[in-house]
Amino acid sequence: TIVYCPFAFWVWGANGWLYNIGALDFAGGGPVHIASGVASLAYSLFLGKRKEWKDLGKMPEARGSSPVITMIGVSFIWMTWLCFNSGTLLAVNVRTGYIMANTQIAASFACFTFTIIDYMMTGKWSMFAACDGAIAGLVAITPTCGFVTTWGAAISAIVTATVCRLTYAVNTWLGIDDVTYSFNLPGIGG
Repeated sequence: TIVYCPFAFWVWGANGWLYNIGALDFAGGGPVHIASGVASLAYSLFLGKRKEWKDLGKMPEARGSSPVITMIGVSFIWMTWLCFNSGTLLAVNVRTGYIMANTQIAASFACFTFTIIDYMMTGKWSMFAACDGAIAGLVAITPTCGFVTTWGAAISAIVTATVCRLTYAVNTWLGIDDVTYSFNLPGIGG
């Protein structure tokens, strides 16, 4: 509440400074994703690394333990995100379908892009990369889902997925214990 409410007011309030300079944020890319990504970074820095990580003396590869469970979880997130973005209108009409299409296109393009870049960098195909790519695409389209064309959704997803994958090592660079990449994907991606 202390963090989200001022950001939401800045973006959507009639007297908000971002609103008054013409900032557009359809469903909360700034107040939700950037704020939560930066909060995740702050928590990770404050809490420090887990004991196992300190004992190893270096940051291990922080991928999940089960690609199947990860894919199921991301599928649930993806499905509900379609409703979240389009539900912002509080109506069912042609624009709702357009927003759902933009959301689906962005998540799909980012999933593909992230996976290809991850393969080029690691030499392995990864379900975790596909899942992270989908999240990056969903984060990318949230603020613009009601404003961009379908090709704009695809391009923004490709750019965001590329940036998020190329900055995947940000956890190591900053020395933080963040296995969900919640600073990288929502914070940097947002």
